[in-house]
Amino acid sequence: VGQYDGTVKTAFTIAPAAIAKATVTLKKARSAYTGKYQKGIVKKVAMNGKSLVAGADYATSVKSGKKAGKYAVVVVGKGNYTGKAKVVFTITKAAAKTSVVKTKVFKAKALGKKALSYKAVKVKTSGKVAYKLVKKDPKKRIAFKNGKLTVKKGTKAGTYKVKVRVSAKAGKNYKALKPKTYTIKVKVK
Repeated sequence: VGQYDGTVKTAFTIAPAAIAKATVTLKKARSAYTGKYQKGIVKKVAMNGKSLVAGADYATSVKSGKKAGKYAVVVVGKGNYTGKAKVVFTITKAAAKTSVVKTKVFKAKALGKKALSYKAVKVKTSGKVAYKLVKKDPKKRIAFKNGKLTVKKGTKAGTYKVKVRVSAKAGKNYKALKPKTYTIKVKVK
């Protein structure tokens, strides 16, 4: 065996790891429509059992929006990591909501001069609302149309009732509202 004198130097490079293989976890992957801007917030980025550090190992690029839909959350590798990992944050449709004034009181004196109206049923939705009068006032003193209730001029003291059904189709940001029936009373004193 021969004798060797001197040193051998070998250089090697550690290539950055592809962050696309990382597991990206959001604080919330879904949220219901609120009418306000929302975005996905990265909770954790992990790779091979190791949690990566925001700012040192990765940066985020987040799309926000206020309409129901899907928005991208992109994690971009830094330092020892390269490439991108993408996850989706979803704004889901909200439930349509109704608010109903089930009983309203009017003074007979005020009705002696003119008919009075008010919005008896309000629906929070982006879909088309359908109102149906299921049972009319037998005394024919109150009318209901498109959520608005009108008490006729000259209505005397007493209690008057109508029964209405309300529904709404699904809209861009709201789910459909299944038909609901309400009895609305008007008391004239």
